[in-house]
Amino acid sequence: MSYFPTINHPYYNRRVGVFSIEDPNKPLQVYLVVNPRYQQGYPAAKDVQWLFAWDMGVNKDGDLIQRRLELDSGFDSLSNNGPITWTVSKAEKASSISVAIPLKVMSLAQRKSLETIAVAAKVKTPGAACNSQNWCEEVMDQAQKKGLLTSQEIKTASDAARRVAVPKK
Repeated sequence: MSYFPTINHPYYNRRVGVFSIEDPNKPLQVYLVVNPRYQQGYPAAKDVQWLFAWDMGVNKDGDLIQRRLELDSGFDSLSNNGPITWTVSKAEKASSISVAIPLKVMSLAQRKSLETIAVAAKVKTPGAACNSQNWCEEVMDQAQKKGLLTSQEIKTASDAARRVAVPKK
């Protein structure tokens, strides 16, 4: 299996978060999120986007502030841009078909450890049969080795994620 020599695709610009905010120092629910609409150009269930997220609060406009760990789909490959803080507007949330599957309630220290694992997870080169599901599974496996997740937590979330229906094109 071949990997990119750097964390990012060499010719793909890093996405920028909406703003910088500190992750709260309190336990928060971490989710394995499945986005059935995001197909990366392929109509197969295996290509539906998976990512990790946790809700950090609400901004003054009532928009959800969310921390995400995900692979970004570039022009011809995936890119691991590291943790990003995002806002989700009320309209986006209302129209979203994403499914948030509870993974585990984690402390700030545990979430920081999960971020470190996600940043270190290598992204395979194009054509290496890697997608966001493979990447999330690799991150969860590493999190289990570090004692952040149990095999049962991983199995429960992964099984639920695989049952999310894929819309027909």
